[in-house]
Amino acid sequence: MANRAWLYCRIDSGHEHEAKKLLDNQEQRLLDYCAQQGLQVTGCTKTVGSSKGELEKLAALGLEQDGFDFLVTVSASRLSRDTMHLLTHAQKLADNGIGICTVNEGICTLPIQEHEEHSSMEMGGLAQ
Repeated sequence: MANRAWLYCRIDSGHEHEAKKLLDNQEQRLLDYCAQQGLQVTGCTKTVGSSKGELEKLAALGLEQDGFDFLVTVSASRLSRDTMHLLTHAQKLADNGIGICTVNEGICTLPIQEHEEHSSMEMGGLAQ
């Protein structure tokens, strides 16, 4: 498994200037996290409004196009506010070798491979 990450930034709503600033702040926080974890960022999705359908699109990107190994977001609530929906997709992704990392909760559903030049922080979560 490689250590490719796709960033997912989302806010509920906001004026254009405020939304851009909040999304940029989330992206920077995720970039910092990925740098600390030795994850190579391959892309980023920024969304304002509902996340309905976004998790499915991101799962397809990861599974069908082999676009990333980890989906990284600030909080699980950015992906879905429905816990069962989130867990179902997290399991589907994990079954296919893709992890979800949520920075606020300190969860990563799969272990991040350590590289000689990067020391991986041990993460809790669903991985066995």
